[in-house]
Amino acid sequence: KQWYQRRVGEVYAELGEFPAAIEHQEQFLKISEEIEDLLEQQRAHATLGRTYYTKLMSESDERVVAETRKKTGHCYISALKLTDVLRAKRLSTEKEIMEVGNLSTIYLHVFRSTLFFKTNCKTYIF
Repeated sequence: KQWYQRRVGEVYAELGEFPAAIEHQEQFLKISEEIEDLLEQQRAHATLGRTYYTKLMSESDERVVAETRKKTGHCYISALKLTDVLRAKRLSTEKEIMEVGNLSTIYLHVFRSTLFFKTNCKTYIF
C-alpha cells in the first residue's frame, strides 16, 4: 500500500498540487515506519525532499520559502542518515543502497547549489 501513496504523491507534485502531494508522501512515510521498512522510509524522505524542493522553486513568499527550505534540507539529510543505517546493518543489497544513497546525495547537492545561486547571485540579475 505504501508504494501507492508514493506514486499518487509524485503525480500531485508534478501537477503542482503540493498540499495533496505532501499528504500522500507523508502517508507513504508513516506506513513505511509502521511496518519498519527502512529502505522505504529512506525513499519516503527523499521523495518528500524532492517535493519540498519543487515547491520551494515555485514560491515567492519569503516566509514560506524559509519554512520549505528547512523541510527540504531535513528530508534529504534524513534520507542520507537512513542510507548509512541500511549500509551498516546490511538491510538491503549493496546495489540498492548505492542507488538510493547516490540519488539522495545528488538531490542534496542540487538543493544546496540552488540555494547558493539564489542567495549569492541574485544581485547580478537585472
